[in-house]
Amino acid sequence: MTSQLNFFDGAGDSPATTSNFPQGLRYRPELIGREEEAALVARSLSLPFREFEFHDYTGKRRTVSFGRHYDFTGHQLRKSGHWP
Repeated sequence: MTSQLNFFDGAGDSPATTSNFPQGLRYRPELIGREEEAALVARSLSLPFREFEFHDYTGKRRTVSFGRHYDFTGHQLRKSGHWP
């Protein structure tokens, strides 16, 4: 039985602590400050999220699309809202 990878064990900037990450991925816990993080969360809360629809199934997650949205019922790629 294989175990699931844990990307964040020993996460840091040195190669010795990023060996769990896929090549090219880096974890930067302090990339943005607390104020910017709070602003991003507030902006996310104002986005028009809606339940994910896949054919006749409504998913248990809410999504929002920018630029294009795939309509699974009509099998078409459609225009959606602009990037915020």
